[in-house]
Amino acid sequence: MLFVPYIVEEFGPGMQFQVSGLMALVWLTTWWRVGSDQPPESGGGGSSSSGSHSPARVEEGSMEAVPPFNKKEDPMPLLHSHGSHSSSSGAIGGAGGGGGRDSKHGRSCGKGDGGTGVPWGILIRSSAVWAIVTNNFAFHYATYVLMNWLPTYFQDHIGVGLSDMSNWYTVMPYVMMFLASNAGGSLGAWAHVSLGRSIVFSRKFVNTLGFSLAPLSLLLMPRATHWRDGVLYTTMALSALGLSRGGWAVNHMDIAPRHAGVVMAIANGAGTLAGVVGVSWTGKILEAMGGPTEAVAWTVALGVVAFICVSALVTFLFLARGNTLFH
Repeated sequence: MLFVPYIVEEFGPGMQFQVSGLMALVWLTTWWRVGSDQPPESGGGGSSSSGSHSPARVEEGSMEAVPPFNKKEDPMPLLHSHGSHSSSSGAIGGAGGGGGRDSKHGRSCGKGDGGTGVPWGILIRSSAVWAIVTNNFAFHYATYVLMNWLPTYFQDHIGVGLSDMSNWYTVMPYVMMFLASNAGGSLGAWAHVSLGRSIVFSRKFVNTLGFSLAPLSLLLMPRATHWRDGVLYTTMALSALGLSRGGWAVNHMDIAPRHAGVVMAIANGAGTLAGVVGVSWTGKILEAMGGPTEAVAWTVALGVVAFICVSALVTFLFLARGNTLFH
């Protein structure tokens, strides 16, 4: 983002796509060389006297390679720090080869599955999965709307084009979003490890914080009359969205460690749809409310985005889980 204006000005708009494509090829090559299906084993050498295995080692029927989980998690929303209602033995297709049952959903996975197949039907019907999907949708709806409509917002609402602003100001919202995304993960880890809160509390705490601050920032954007205010409110909104990723964006590893990629693929499909729908719908709202030069048009358009964020927050509070549901 910092160098795109310079690239376009010096080499033409087509060069930015060529540079992006080249960077993608470099990343792909690096990934193929260093990527692995399994984490490396720790270099500790021998095992302990109790015969326990290294946390990095993957064994058939075990979950040792994934982050530590509480044996018991509280399925209730936010305000409990420790739970006692569901355990890893209640996970679907639980370890040990037997048929497991999800006490909340009342569905089981037979012994013949062996834990190797993807339980598509159960995943799709799981409310915990849909908590992730809806929050992915809301995150990308807000992010794509902001990214695509910011030039129009500054040009028509505030009266200053992005090209008239310093490159540092135009890139600041995205830099802060990156930093906030990392801060969200650290904040969740701190709540779980240092405060002793449950996984589900930690996820919901960070998610609620992010999706509470984002709507407030979005509703402030139409009130901006100076470009510095616009940059500030935009930075606040994108930073809050980044912070929320410490909740919903890692929850797939909590509930489905062995099928985390599948859950994330489903959720990202919803996120992609949000980008298509959100950008188009925002344009129709702006046009219906008098055009992008009208403050009321931005109030309504961004108000819809804020409502979607709040809806995602509530959904995650009531439906998200923190324990392993799918083996």
